[in-house]
Amino acid sequence: MGLPLDKIQLFTKYTRMFTVTSLVDITFRATFISRIMLRNADCSQYNLPMCPRNFEPVCGSDGTNYSNECMLCFQNMERKSNILIRSKGEC
Repeated sequence: MGLPLDKIQLFTKYTRMFTVTSLVDITFRATFISRIMLRNADCSQYNLPMCPRNFEPVCGSDGTNYSNECMLCFQNMERKSNILIRSKGEC
């Protein structure tokens, strides 16, 4: 016999709503956590516009890899922006 068609449709509807709600929740949590982890670069330690050539990459909040923190600071100074450090290492 099986389930009546209206109960199958209702189950399918709620399953879809649960899946969409879960995806939205996961996306929100990932965005929230990544914003908590952002930090300002300590640009006061550099003699801008001069930057050392050491390769210690950082990932900017704009999704760009910078060769080091100073280069991120330089970019902020040049473009009058406020790119934050998302993480150490490449994106």
